[in-house]
Amino acid sequence: MALISQGINRIRWFFRWWGGELATLVPGAIRRFFRARPDTVMVDISGPEVVVARCGENDCEEIGRFPASLDNEEEASGAARDILKAAGAARHRTALRLSSTQALRKSLVLPMAAEGELRNILSHQIEQHTPFQADEACFGYRVEARDRRARQITVELTVVPRKFVDAALARARRWGLEPDVVDISTDAPLGPPRINLIAGNGGGANAWPKVNGMLAVVALSLALAAVVIPLEKARDRSDALLGEVAELRRASQQVLVLRRERDALAKRVRFIADKKLKVPSALAVLDELTRIIPKDTWLYEFRINRPEIRISGYSPSASSLLGKINDSPMFSNPRFRSPVTRPGNFDKERFNLSFELGFEPRGEAK
Repeated sequence: MALISQGINRIRWFFRWWGGELATLVPGAIRRFFRARPDTVMVDISGPEVVVARCGENDCEEIGRFPASLDNEEEASGAARDILKAAGAARHRTALRLSSTQALRKSLVLPMAAEGELRNILSHQIEQHTPFQADEACFGYRVEARDRRARQITVELTVVPRKFVDAALARARRWGLEPDVVDISTDAPLGPPRINLIAGNGGGANAWPKVNGMLAVVALSLALAAVVIPLEKARDRSDALLGEVAELRRASQQVLVLRRERDALAKRVRFIADKKLKVPSALAVLDELTRIIPKDTWLYEFRINRPEIRISGYSPSASSLLGKINDSPMFSNPRFRSPVTRPGNFDKERFNLSFELGFEPRGEAK
């Protein structure tokens, strides 16, 4: 039954997408007249209870909730399906909200000219600004501010390990839900989604769906012509439309050629970027160490050999320094590589320790 439900939801998603593509060809005044409020069914799994709400553009109305840890999966799936049916999830866009403890956020300042290609640009900077490999994480973003005088934008980048997103999507599919959006909870009350962690992963707008939409409109026009106008005029009109279809097919072939060229170029760019990003960011590590190491501690050795980092120096309390490094979200597995000593009458302990680069959201069960 779960597989049948997932198949039905995928078919519904296809017709929602196809209808949206065709709607873009309708004049704006007519579209606004017939368009209903653009609701989103939000499923918030960030807390001890799963909350289902229907959200408009600015606010959300709670539909129902149930405990996140029911006795068994069948009971949880039944409760979820009942509430989702009441919320009208089959008729609206759906969103899944994860806990903010699973996410890493960072603000970046970029040139304003980059705004049109933000997702492509940020996808090549994941490893530079976070401890994740690009294929191990999902990310979303939103523009926080625009400085037109300096021609810069401030972008909030949100990164979540892919394993958390995949686990949440698998859980939603067991409830018969195929989310269009995955975002992260905030400190504010329940509200509409702000980012989408799965945008661009196997979907998104490009030239090929638009060509298909135009071909569908041409086919529909042919059917209407055969019914409404006399046969001879319909035949003349159909010949003209078939010529347009042939032009569109040639255009679609050109689009495919351009896409292959674009993919080849992107592959070369990614190869260069990957080579560059594989070099450890010593500046980021030094910045974090400067923040957590006390002022009365000093180092005489600092070495990076990914994923291991080694430091040696003097501190009044080497054991407390080990705890500070362990508490940092950037580092993990700190350990002394040799016994701590206190040379002569020196008031500081000499230490030699190592740790690894790593990130694990706080509060995540293991």
